[in-house]
Amino acid sequence: MSRVLRGAVVALLAVPLAACSLRSAAPPVQSYVLAAPPAAPGHPEARPASAAAPAAPALQVLHPLAAPGLDTDAIVVRLSGGRLNHYAGSRWAVPLPDLVEALTVQALGAASDWSALEGSRGVFPAPYLLQLTIRRFDAEYGDGARAPVVHVLLEGALVRRADRAVLGDFRAEGSAAATEDRLGAVVAAFQQASNAALENTAARARQSLQNGDSPSASSKR
Repeated sequence: MSRVLRGAVVALLAVPLAACSLRSAAPPVQSYVLAAPPAAPGHPEARPASAAAPAAPALQVLHPLAAPGLDTDAIVVRLSGGRLNHYAGSRWAVPLPDLVEALTVQALGAASDWSALEGSRGVFPAPYLLQLTIRRFDAEYGDGARAPVVHVLLEGALVRRADRAVLGDFRAEGSAAATEDRLGAVVAAFQQASNAALENTAARARQSLQNGDSPSASSKR
């Protein structure tokens, strides 16, 4: 075997070994989840059953829409100049719209404002629908900032299924500064910001129902 051919064979044999070595040395991807906010003391679930207000009709939470760059399982970072990036080696356990849908169903359930709740895959035709759009769900680094501020912004519309009338639309947001530039602290800030946005969503959805289905509102339609 010639020296050139022998060298080519050695090189080819070395490629799989190098690839295996690189794969085994790569750090595993970390997946993160968030929890829905617990029922606040003022919510009906936290009060005795006799003192709870009558529940509203059933509600279906539709699959959230996402602004460009947010329909992903990446943990998004917002930089100056409108640039989006993400944290390497980490992600949400599911794509962000799936995560927000699950959190919204849990948050509205904790508020106990509705007689029944279901997600976008529900099979029962609930009389009211909630459509959310995720406008922001990112960690933003300001100029010279040592740690990011997390921003969560949701836009919602409560719709009556029977006639597709929009009873109310709203914006729900929350923000929280990470205590340090470390992923665990950033995820904790995402938890705080999303809790605030979800609590606001629960309150505004119920308010939209009350205002939109009130006698005065019905007389205007």
